[in-house]
Amino acid sequence: MYETVLILDFGGQYKELIARRVRECGVYSVIRPGNIAVDDVLEYKPVGMILTGGPQSVYKADAPKCDKRLFELGVPVLGICYGMQLMSSLLGGVIQPCRVSEYGKTKMDVDTLCPLFSGLDSVQTGLMSHTDSVVVLPDGFTAVASTRNCPNAAVCDPERRLFGVQFHPEVNSTPNGTEIIRNFLFNICMVKGDYDVRGIIPRLIDEAREQVGDSHVILGLSGGVDSSVCAALLSQ
Repeated sequence: MYETVLILDFGGQYKELIARRVRECGVYSVIRPGNIAVDDVLEYKPVGMILTGGPQSVYKADAPKCDKRLFELGVPVLGICYGMQLMSSLLGGVIQPCRVSEYGKTKMDVDTLCPLFSGLDSVQTGLMSHTDSVVVLPDGFTAVASTRNCPNAAVCDPERRLFGVQFHPEVNSTPNGTEIIRNFLFNICMVKGDYDVRGIIPRLIDEAREQVGDSHVILGLSGGVDSSVCAALLSQ
């Protein structure tokens, strides 16, 4: 079984892109709902977890949440946008509406001593899209990136291996975003990088053969991507 990073979804539009970026770095990823039970998380034996962004405000009563115990498992966590705010809120931080909301490409000053920004220049560009921000950090956290209007553009608690970024490293508008994700995986989660997306087709074919055995398959082919890919695999 491959090393696995869990992507916990809080309604962010980029969840599939986050999973793709992780896989492009040679690490297998699985997307699951943000309210996944801790016992279900443990079944995956994740080497890391990434909390996605989302459209809600964490201080609203109906905002999606995760189990606070996830941060006590000893598994490295990267919170992105809403994910960073949620982690900060659950651990005792304070989130409030921004005085000045940030949208689009934004210059950031980053602490290159933080393993998240290792090997990068001290000035970076990140795609911002937020109307809330972390104004008081939880105990144990420090700011490791800032913008003109966001003093806590990235935060970390290195002892617990908990990291958060207010910007979106998964998108092309953050030029070094993939390197930041790679740093999280290799410098913090200490992965081996044993997943090769190019090997997925033979693996899926083998799994289908094992599941079907000597039986037959009836496939409803709509012409869409999912059923067409399924048909192509089954034809093998």
